[in-house]
Amino acid sequence: MSRWSSRRRVVRIEAGGVRCDGADGSPGAEVRFVLAQDSSAALSSALEPALRGALSSAAEAKTAFVFELATELCRFQVVPWVHGLHSREDRRTLARSRFEAVYGLMAREWSVELCEGGFGRGGLAVAVPSVLPAAIARACLDTGATAAQIRPACSAGIHKLLRKAGARASWLVVPDGDHVFVGNVSRRGWIGASSLHENGHGFFRPLGDLLVRESLLAAAGSAEAPVLICVPAQYGPARAGRANPAQPPPLSLEAGGQRWALEWVGP
Repeated sequence: MSRWSSRRRVVRIEAGGVRCDGADGSPGAEVRFVLAQDSSAALSSALEPALRGALSSAAEAKTAFVFELATELCRFQVVPWVHGLHSREDRRTLARSRFEAVYGLMAREWSVELCEGGFGRGGLAVAVPSVLPAAIARACLDTGATAAQIRPACSAGIHKLLRKAGARASWLVVPDGDHVFVGNVSRRGWIGASSLHENGHGFFRPLGDLLVRESLLAAAGSAEAPVLICVPAQYGPARAGRANPAQPPPLSLEAGGQRWALEWVGP
C-alpha cells in the first residue's frame, strides 16, 4: 500500500465477534462466533475464520485495516519509572513481570506492548492473548489485507482524555461496551490502570468502589483528581448510570465517604 494512502477501515474484535466498518466509516456487517470454552485455543480456532470472512468481504486495493481489540480482551498495568532500566526492552520485561505477579503463569502467554510515559514518568502497558495478533497476521496473509495498526479499542478515548487532563492529576474513564477502562494520571505519568465490568445497571457503583480502592493504593486525593469520562458517539450518559434520559449527566460521584467531580468529554 502506498504510504500516501489514507484509506483505512476499522475491524473491531470482541470475545464473541468481529465487525469490519464500511468504506464510509459506518458500522459494517458483524461476524459472530461462539467459544466452546474459555481458552486460547478455542479463541484462535473461532477467531481466524471470522477474521478471514470479514477481511475477504472488505478487501480493497490501497486500504489498510486498523484492528481494535475490545477492552474485555485487554489487561492493563502501570510500569513505574525505574532508574537503571535504560532500554525499552528492559521496561517491557518489567511490565511482563508485573502482569505475572497479578495474573500468574497465564500471563506468559500474553503479548505485551508498552506506552512510554517519558523520562521519570510511569508508562502504561497492555497485554492481550498472543493468539490475537497471531490470528490477525495469519488472516491478513491469507486474504492479502494490510494491517496498519493493532490497538485497544479504548486507546482513542484515553488519548482524548489525556489531552483534556493536561498536567493536572485526573482519573480517566473510557466505557467500551460492557467494560470500562479506568486510569489514574498525574505529573509523574501513569500511577494506576485497571478495568471493570458493567453490571447492566451502569458503571457508577463499581466505578466508585474502584476509585476508593485505587485512591488508597495510590494516595491520590479525590478533591484534586477529577474524573474525566469519555463519551463515544455510540455511548451515552444514560447507559453510564443515568436513570432518566431527560436529566443532565451527573456532575459528581460519592463512594466510601469520598466525592469526585465528574467531567463528561464528548466525541
